[in-house]
This record gives sequence, structure tokens and C-alpha cells, in this order.
Amino acid sequence: MANMGSSDPQADALPPPEAVRAQFDLAGSVALVTGGASGLGRAIAWGFACHGADLVIADLDTGSASRVAEQVRGLGRRAVAIGVDVADEAQGENMVQRALGEYGRIDISVNNAGNNCRKPILEMSADEFDRVVDVHLRGTFL
Repeated sequence: MANMGSSDPQADALPPPEAVRAQFDLAGSVALVTGGASGLGRAIAWGFACHGADLVIADLDTGSASRVAEQVRGLGRRAVAIGVDVADEAQGENMVQRALGEYGRIDISVNNAGNNCRKPILEMSADEFDRVVDVHLRGTFL
């Protein structure tokens, strides 16, 4: 890999995209991405699909997850959308079981689901704070 700190232009050269893609061939892999319906999760899911992975797009927003899954299928990959609240243990278990039922395995898991409460913390209620913690911490743990 290139030395990114050298003053030598040859040493700073980046490898061609084809060489990078070859290092990240995910053909035959199954990736589960929570929060995969939008933002960073959508971009991660799309990147995995572009590199050959089949996808489980898991999100609270099932409609958007279904649209992303359809886009992934447009690349010739398999994709399934699963509605899930990652802070709910039973829903998380159901998500995993559905993914295993669809593909038989999960090779890659990206715990990307997140939420926020757009107000200063001193103005947040305990319930609002708990919901953020439940999604970000508990959801990743589960």
C-alpha cells in the first residue's frame, strides 16, 4: 500500500481502483446492515453490494429499507428488507433468524442503526434520553 506521508510523488501514488476492488471482493458474502435504509447505512449497504455481497437491509423504516433492497437487486444481488427496532431484543432476534432463514448465514454485520433527539441535553426528557441510549448502546449490544 502507498506511503501516505512521503514527499516522494511515487511513494504517494494510490493504487488503481481495480486493484482496491480486487482486495475487497465480497462475492458470495452476506452482509446485514442495521440502519441500512438511509444515510451512512445505505451507503455502506450499497458499497457492499457494489463489491458483490448479498444484503439484509434492516431498519425501523421498512418502506425505505425495501427501496434500498430493490436498488441492490438492480445490481443483480440478492437483498431482503427487514423492519426492526434494534432496541427491542425480540425484534433483533427475529431479524437475525429471518436473515439466517433467507441466506443460511451472516458473514458481515454492521450495527449502524442510530437516532437522535435534536435538542440540548438539558432540555431532553428522561424518556428521550433513554430512547437514544437504547438504540445506540442497547441495540448494538443486542
